[in-house]
Amino acid sequence: MPIFANVAWAHHPIRETLPTHSYGHNLGDYLLWDWRLDVCIILLIGSLVYTLGWLRLRRQGHLRLASRKRLVFYQSGLLSIALALISPIDALVDVLFFVHMLQHELLIFLIPPLLLAGQPLLFCLWGLPASLRLKLGGMFVSRHPIRHTLTFMTTPIVAFLVSVFVLWGWHHPVAYNLALKNELAHDLEHISFFLAFLLYWWPLIGSPPQRSRLLTNVKRGFYLVVSAIQTALLGGLITFANDVLYPHYLTIPRIVNWAVLTDQQFGGAIMWLPGPIIYGLAALLTMKDE
Repeated sequence: MPIFANVAWAHHPIRETLPTHSYGHNLGDYLLWDWRLDVCIILLIGSLVYTLGWLRLRRQGHLRLASRKRLVFYQSGLLSIALALISPIDALVDVLFFVHMLQHELLIFLIPPLLLAGQPLLFCLWGLPASLRLKLGGMFVSRHPIRHTLTFMTTPIVAFLVSVFVLWGWHHPVAYNLALKNELAHDLEHISFFLAFLLYWWPLIGSPPQRSRLLTNVKRGFYLVVSAIQTALLGGLITFANDVLYPHYLTIPRIVNWAVLTDQQFGGAIMWLPGPIIYGLAALLTMKDE
């Protein structure tokens, strides 16, 4: 398994050692919400600005555009961010690999499509003061460099390759263990997962100012099938690894009666099995009569 060649670190006598006194020894120590001020402020502002824009468009008679369904999609995406980043899930990722995989599933499979379905750029722009709305809106006209960049990054092949690079890169043992012992690296991991898969889902779902770039069912199906295969492959490599790939979990107290390798196998299965199912559901939801 060359891509994870450094698994020998899992049994190396000088592998990293983390102070066990900084970790709880019981499951109950982790079942608390961490109300991170930065995350809460961003979510609150995002919710208020979007809702204000949604209300403004409805008052102007755009009831079909500013539908309740779009509001529910967007706010559900924000609630899912809270679930991923400030609920006990985020505390448990330090001690349980499979919970970390659940967090990743939220960041790549659930949150981006929910937000995109809510058409966030459109409604957030309308939630801003008129002068600021015009200034920022000008950045998304067809001739602006930012619009050109967005158009390029949401090209299906580019979006797919970015998502693959980010997904596989952060699951390499060196990057993974760095994210667990360094809070800044962990935040960067979350942000890169979110942004990479926002790009990935954009060509499929389409959200202003970018329309869907996959205009036939054949293209949509191929895009999703290839994605399902590479996600299942990564999950399979983790599930069937003979050794512990992530030595961080060997250095901390176990809060459940599972071996570290069993935890790793369960986490890999979470990526290996549900991933293709989710892509299949996405195919059913995005296929159109032609």
